[in-house]
Amino acid sequence: MATSRASKGGSKAASKPDSGARSARAEAGRPGDAGLAALRLVLLYGEERYLQTQFLADLKGALEEAFPGGFDTVRFDAAPGGTPASSPGGRLVTDVLDECRSMGLLAAHKLVLVENADIMLKDKSEDESGGGGGGRVSPKELGRGRRMAAPMTAREMMEAYAQDPATGATLVLRASKWNKGKLDKAVEALGERGRVLECDALREGDARAWAIEQAARHNTRLEPEAAALLVGATGADLGRIDAEIEKLAVAAGEGEPITRALVETMTGITREDEFWAIQSRLLSANTGEVLRFLHQLLEVSRADTVPLTWSYIDLARKIHAVSRALSQGMPENRALGAAKVWGPGSERVLECARRIKPELAVRMFKAAIEADAAGKSGGGEPVRNLDTLSVRMCAALSAKGR
Repeated sequence: MATSRASKGGSKAASKPDSGARSARAEAGRPGDAGLAALRLVLLYGEERYLQTQFLADLKGALEEAFPGGFDTVRFDAAPGGTPASSPGGRLVTDVLDECRSMGLLAAHKLVLVENADIMLKDKSEDESGGGGGGRVSPKELGRGRRMAAPMTAREMMEAYAQDPATGATLVLRASKWNKGKLDKAVEALGERGRVLECDALREGDARAWAIEQAARHNTRLEPEAAALLVGATGADLGRIDAEIEKLAVAAGEGEPITRALVETMTGITREDEFWAIQSRLLSANTGEVLRFLHQLLEVSRADTVPLTWSYIDLARKIHAVSRALSQGMPENRALGAAKVWGPGSERVLECARRIKPELAVRMFKAAIEADAAGKSGGGEPVRNLDTLSVRMCAALSAKGR
């Protein structure tokens, strides 16, 4: 458990614009949102960590205004190797609830943040290995002197707490993955005292709208064409989009908009980004998206066709090697290792290799090698060769059945 003290005067982060229902996407607090200070229990989950971090910054800002004398921040981490439980029975949920109910020594309020809260609330029946904080808890561990007819799980304890959360603490349960259930409904039933925020990753179209509204935080205006170009270069990574907008706002100058021309001049993709980004698009087998992104790299980032073609060859090689190994009965993990396929994209490579036959994979590999040779020997226009290869690879990768 980590504890820190906040005092008035910290700056607030700007909020995510209002772009949907809370059940579908996080509705981050807005500067000056007095409702945030009234929250006593928050479920904050989803893959988009930037939105989570932004909401927490807004929440802290609201608490600073509501409690001029400052508030304590207490952090728990339910991941293995995180915060060790100190309560009888070794259940982290008991420590968290005790912290919420106890009075602070100096500050009038507490912000209690639990990272990886889904692990804390997991029942042993869901994970026989025991995990780090879930499972059933005996009535004596509740610490409230009640007699219970049967033991309670960690999730049931939290559901009971959600019926009447402590007034002196704001409890935030944060996670990337989340199993919806009675707890969500109990928090929603709290009205202004509870909030359920699902921070899903945005699609590119939504990310463009988000970028246009987010630009106002940096006292600038992002033109729609510039937003499309920016998101095309960065993907729907909100943290990166925000960082690029900040840089572009300075370059544009006070009171000047961010134009397409400025984005073309200042926003590029590194060679390492190009390499992995085009492979990721190819694995989607979406021909239109691959061609759009390829020309984004060529025309905006001024990418060289030679390393780009090599990234096509590398992906085709990996898929062929894994597909052939699987057809020979090799276990999946060994097949990936033998093909030297590691990292975040390995699962998608494996998925494609499971789906297509080695004969088709080797034809795709040969096509990539031939396109490279043609580009280096003057056999056709390099960009057209890449366009043709993109279409052929997407067709192969979208094939169904082994």
